[in-house]
Amino acid sequence: MTPPTTVSSKEDGWVFKFNASYEVNDDVMVYAQAAEGFRPGGANQVIGLPGALTPYDSDSLVNYEIGAKTAWWDNRLTLNFDVYQIDWDNMQVSGRTANGAFSFISNAGAARVRGAEIEAFLSPMQGLQLQANASFSDAKLVEDQINPDVNAPGREGDRIPYIPKATAGVAVQYTWPLSDTLDGMARLDANYVGSSYSEFRPTNAFRQKIPDYTLANVRVGVEADEWAAYLYVNNITDELAYVLKNQSAISAGTINGIT
Repeated sequence: MTPPTTVSSKEDGWVFKFNASYEVNDDVMVYAQAAEGFRPGGANQVIGLPGALTPYDSDSLVNYEIGAKTAWWDNRLTLNFDVYQIDWDNMQVSGRTANGAFSFISNAGAARVRGAEIEAFLSPMQGLQLQANASFSDAKLVEDQINPDVNAPGREGDRIPYIPKATAGVAVQYTWPLSDTLDGMARLDANYVGSSYSEFRPTNAFRQKIPDYTLANVRVGVEADEWAAYLYVNNITDELAYVLKNQSAISAGTINGIT
């Protein structure tokens, strides 16, 4: 039996959050915010791992965002948008011992995510609601993942795996009175997720492209003040949505409610 070992690890510091907003008029507000967050470090519970590799540090995120929230046409149209940048430092990544026998968590590299988001809500007539949203993100390494223990390290400029450049969504919902206490409703929505990749390096032999996909859903039902009942079908086009690919397995997304 291997005798127990004890390794200690300690971190301290501060996190901040700043927010400022200005109401241009009753229908337009602009804002700016900055916030810091972190993911705690810890210890690898791997038998035979050298003591120096047992602890790993926290990684940190700093998010900067500016945007506006607006209302138009007597509040029948709401239009919101923002741009942002996220700085990710001391990333927690997968490492492997020199003999390849043990996998563990280590720290290496830094990344930056820049993006923009827009969303709109429109009520052109009583009971009808239209929604749309779109986002774009550019998520790349800004520093090489230089660490001799890191498995398949990335290099500056590589796209971060599993983050699509573009996503979008639309929805149409109509509600109408059935009686004094009951309303009928019908809703159709669709969401698009762009393509991404499974590994950092374009030259990685195990790098696979995650194809884009669109999932559409429909729902009809009856609603009261304290209860509701619905019939629905998810993924009405029976789309195959890949959410994970790796060198040994492929996992598909939820299809018609079955995983």
